[in-house]
Amino acid sequence: MAKAFVKGTEVALAGPLRTAADGTRELTQPSNVTAALAARGAGGGLGFRPRYGLIEGVKGRTLDAIRASALAALTGDTAAELLPANNRSQNGVGATK
Repeated sequence: MAKAFVKGTEVALAGPLRTAADGTRELTQPSNVTAALAARGAGGGLGFRPRYGLIEGVKGRTLDAIRASALAALTGDTAAELLPANNRSQNGVGATK
């Protein structure tokens, strides 16, 4: 992979992290997210990408769009409450928003 980049150029990679037997860490099958990170601008990260099992017949990008839409609905003052009040009181859980 290193041959694809100009030496000294800043590169952003993302992917599953594993620990080798000798304790070193490495990304397995990393994705190059340099362009996506640059498009977000200064201080804007890409966040975490959930690793869910695939759903037969549904493309990964479609699932990403559904997740992003659901998370966007949970931000701000108009965020929907995730748990009904009776479930929260039974389990001693406060409001999620």
